[in-house]
Amino acid sequence: MKGVYTLILFLKKEKKIYKWSLRPGYYYYTGSALNNLEARVKRHFRREKKRKWHIDFLTTDNDVELIGAICAETNVKMECKVNQAISKLGEVIVGFGSSDCKLKCRGHLFRTEELKRSEILMEYRRLGLDPYVIDFAAV
Repeated sequence: MKGVYTLILFLKKEKKIYKWSLRPGYYYYTGSALNNLEARVKRHFRREKKRKWHIDFLTTDNDVELIGAICAETNVKMECKVNQAISKLGEVIVGFGSSDCKLKCRGHLFRTEELKRSEILMEYRRLGLDPYVIDFAAV
């Protein structure tokens, strides 16, 4: 199943990853899976893995709590549309996860002080998607 997802993470303390200085708070990363959506999300939830993407440096860090993911099946590439809609909810981490972005997103990671799960679900629906939640504890 193909689709789009948004990971939800909580950073417990300040962290430097490459050129980005990240403050404690909730972080949301939007990506796409062109083959197997749930396998991609489960890979992100694994602590032990080869670090391939920017987000892997967060998801393997012990100071990061993996909360869950919002997912939606779609055959249409929606990663950037979803990202642009939901990143308005917080502070975009410019350049993070967007090096190959076709729509020139400022970044595919953003930060908030408070959890924004319901607002993100609403934006997915506004875009015509039927989102569902995967909780990290259930994986």
